[in-house]
Amino acid sequence: MTTIIKTSVITGNTTSMDLDVTEAQLVAWRQGGLIQDVMPHLSPDEREFLITGITPAEWDEHMRDWDEWATPLEALHQTHAKLSSIKT
Repeated sequence: MTTIIKTSVITGNTTSMDLDVTEAQLVAWRQGGLIQDVMPHLSPDEREFLITGITPAEWDEHMRDWDEWATPLEALHQTHAKLSSIKT
């Protein structure tokens, strides 16, 4: 297990998560490997945290209104509007 410390792009809060990743996997991902290929054993929540620093609780709180059936463009606009309303 490796303790990963990240700052959330949504809230700016810094949190940590213990993830089952190696330094070699982190390097491969940072060098352009797709996270789902380099670390296929991680859950979507763990991958999201590694990429954005967003915890599952933050995702539930800030993104719960996101319409999962929206088109990608609509989803992008919804997400942008939601993030723009958050004060940093």
